[in-house]
Amino acid sequence: GFDAVMIKDGKIYNKALGTSYSLMAVTKDGVMYTPQQGLSARKLVRQNVKDTYNFGPVLIKDGVGQPIDYQNFSLTATKDPRSAVGMVRPGEYVLLVADGRGAGGSYGLNQTEMIRIFKSFGCTYAYNLDGGGSATLAYRGKVLNNPSDGSERACGDFLYFTN
Repeated sequence: GFDAVMIKDGKIYNKALGTSYSLMAVTKDGVMYTPQQGLSARKLVRQNVKDTYNFGPVLIKDGVGQPIDYQNFSLTATKDPRSAVGMVRPGEYVLLVADGRGAGGSYGLNQTEMIRIFKSFGCTYAYNLDGGGSATLAYRGKVLNNPSDGSERACGDFLYFTN
């Protein structure tokens, strides 16, 4: 089964042995980052982590676009429906959701294109979330894009903002 660190609102939901390269953490101060490998959920909570997300890869780290992950080439190098998030500074984020596979005329984005978009907004960190049929953008209960599955896909992990 899927064994990943999972923290939501400071509560540990999965006590995996340690983080992997693909983990994104958000601190209580609103900082998004990818922790070093091997940290336990308990240690991350002690380091002020409020939420974690598992997918990846990291697109931008410390303002620098990251190289394509050739071990997971199809996840990032091909044009596909995408969802990703970037941080300009703590509390200021950029959401990216791209349709693909011909939905609405879009064929999606690849990693290089996503990095270029996030850099154009001044993001110092950006992270690739689940794509394909999971790439859905909703606002106040209404789906705003054309998910490639034809409708919303049930997902166990999602990113939401409140004011």
